[in-house]
Amino acid sequence: YTKEAAHAFRFSQLYASPANRIGAPRIYPELTTRRVLVEAWIEGVRLTDHAALAAWGLESDELVRTLVQCSLKQMLESGFFHADP
Repeated sequence: YTKEAAHAFRFSQLYASPANRIGAPRIYPELTTRRVLVEAWIEGVRLTDHAALAAWGLESDELVRTLVQCSLKQMLESGFFHADP
């Protein structure tokens, strides 16, 4: 899991920001080992749960657009693709 932690940290550095509307859980490298990945919990809701999205003030169409833009940026601009949902 140490490689996974490094990849998650790199993703966070490249893409995660409030301006991009993209977040990533904080990685705890001091607790992560070859067999255990420790990261912060982030509350969320499913894209298909329209009532919960509305309660959070989010629109599924906008979230999907952000997801697609982030995926394209990863593949076409930086060449670093991190596939965790």
